[in-house]
Amino acid sequence: MGTPAPRCDTPAPPWIIPTQNSVDLARRVPNGELVLYPDAGHGGIFQFHGQFVETALEFLER
Repeated sequence: MGTPAPRCDTPAPPWIIPTQNSVDLARRVPNGELVLYPDAGHGGIFQFHGQFVETALEFLER
């Protein structure tokens, strides 16, 4: 088992970062987790700040 690795991402236009790349990255990183915020654009962690903070704190407490 490796160190858990968080990754927060938002579905973005394919010319920026294809969501599938994030899915693939999360699959390859030991204990990786991926959180996608729908319809959030570039500012997903700001648009969904409450959910992001809750998820991040939960992750850090493990």
